[in-house]
Amino acid sequence: AARGIDISNVTHVINYRVPENAEDYVHRIGRTGRAEQEGDAFTLLTADELDFATSVERFIDKKIERKKLEDFEYAYTAILDDKPAKPIRRPRRPSGRRRK
Repeated sequence: AARGIDISNVTHVINYRVPENAEDYVHRIGRTGRAEQEGDAFTLLTADELDFATSVERFIDKKIERKKLEDFEYAYTAILDDKPAKPIRRPRRPSGRRRK
């Protein structure tokens, strides 16, 4: 393989970090399912890697399924929410003019 070692019969790929480059992600998970075989790819994701995961989804034009592990204490779970988090709204500053 041009990028590294060519290993046959890979059934699972586990990414413990989301690659910064979406093409690298596709290359890694492409190790599974070669020669009409099936395979699974898992990626462990932290909140600070969400932008990388989103760029991968845009690159492959597909939403990556996210699962929450049972019995695991999460400090941050917004990456598992179906809906994007609402932006924090700051209170409006007075414009200097008061109504009478």
